[in-house]
Amino acid sequence: MSYATRNIDLEPAITDLRSRTLSRLPCDFSRLVYLASSRDLSSGRYSHDGLAFHFSETVASKAMAACHTEIFDRLLFCSLEELIAELRAISSPLRFSCPTSRSPWRSCRHARSLLFATNNPHSNTDHSADNFSVLGIGEVPKATA
Repeated sequence: MSYATRNIDLEPAITDLRSRTLSRLPCDFSRLVYLASSRDLSSGRYSHDGLAFHFSETVASKAMAACHTEIFDRLLFCSLEELIAELRAISSPLRFSCPTSRSPWRSCRHARSLLFATNNPHSNTDHSADNFSVLGIGEVPKATA
């Protein structure tokens, strides 16, 4: 294992990510959206220029993956009331009501990142159409070869 990828070296990067980037976002759901949209869907690597500059691309990617997992796990165990509060916190700055208005999701690149992330490549079931339908986005984008 190289020096750059040891777990002990991830802690400063995780602390930096939490304090300088994630703490500025209003809620865990917005942090989840940010992290999901920072992930390259084809390679699975995360990118953050500031972290990569101070640490390395590998450490930055691993720190973001660790935070992504942590926030996802935290949201996974939230009560329904807490999840509704999270969705209201992220939707209020966008000036649309939650959950009745779905039209702003039509052009939201971050929402598309979340939807693609929900599909398991090892599963025979593709839920993309269901996800896009729920958000009122319409057609599922065609995969490019």
